[in-house]
Amino acid sequence: MVDLALTSGVAVTPSLTTSTGTMVFGISQDYCDGASDSMVRVTQILPDQIWAADCANTPVTAHIGVRHIMSAVAIDRGLVIYNTATDIATNTGIFLGLAIDTTTGTGKLLGRFMTKLGAYSGGL
Repeated sequence: MVDLALTSGVAVTPSLTTSTGTMVFGISQDYCDGASDSMVRVTQILPDQIWAADCANTPVTAHIGVRHIMSAVAIDRGLVIYNTATDIATNTGIFLGLAIDTTTGTGKLLGRFMTKLGAYSGGL
């Protein structure tokens, strides 16, 4: 995941556990290895999209209908949803769990990212 940055010539930065709905912009399709990597492809998150998100914990029904933060633990070079039964009502609760993906067997939650940046269909 990436946040919209627009500072010091940088357009996006990796999302963190402190990322909020006004920061999260999209999902990176590339991995940046260092400062020499200047371009990444990003899929913008839009309000009507349902995403399958990797989780830090095995998803259970108590994780449905509550908001989750990003995990501090990276898996396969990417952040995952830190899923718990506690609703994160602050602005860092950026993923709303809607269902458990039982078809893949990989422990994913289906849900929506609660981002405000993707609210415009034409992008920014």
